[in-house]
Amino acid sequence: MRRPMALLMAILLACPACAVRLSLQSPGSTLARRIGARQQPQAQAPRPADGALWQRYLNSLPVGSRVEVQMIDGKSFKGIYMGVEGETIVVKPRTRIPEPARSVPIVSLAAVELDQGTSTGKVVAIAAGIAAGAVLGVLLVLSALISD
Repeated sequence: MRRPMALLMAILLACPACAVRLSLQSPGSTLARRIGARQQPQAQAPRPADGALWQRYLNSLPVGSRVEVQMIDGKSFKGIYMGVEGETIVVKPRTRIPEPARSVPIVSLAAVELDQGTSTGKVVAIAAGIAAGAVLGVLLVLSALISD
């Protein structure tokens, strides 16, 4: 019973890595097409100037809140909202290496959304999955040792 369990565990450990490697190698695979599609910025139609509406919305945002800024040219970044200065907004990017605050013209904005971060339910689901995998692994090892 020990050999079949060891063989089963070896196969289970090796299979996920093989599946990912094979799907990324073929350029016509669905995963490769999806990754390529995400990297290309999508063109957006120009919108009418609505500076007064943006001014009201940006003034209602609390200073220091986490935001995700999307621009008309398709670029986006996350940062901390610092306020409005004339016709620009000031956002300090949230990066691993500190960067200076960016001034973004209001006319080049496509969207400014509050970044809520990861939800509690998502964190609980991830932790439950990890715990279930660990318990299953321990049970497999114990059953291999006991059935000796």
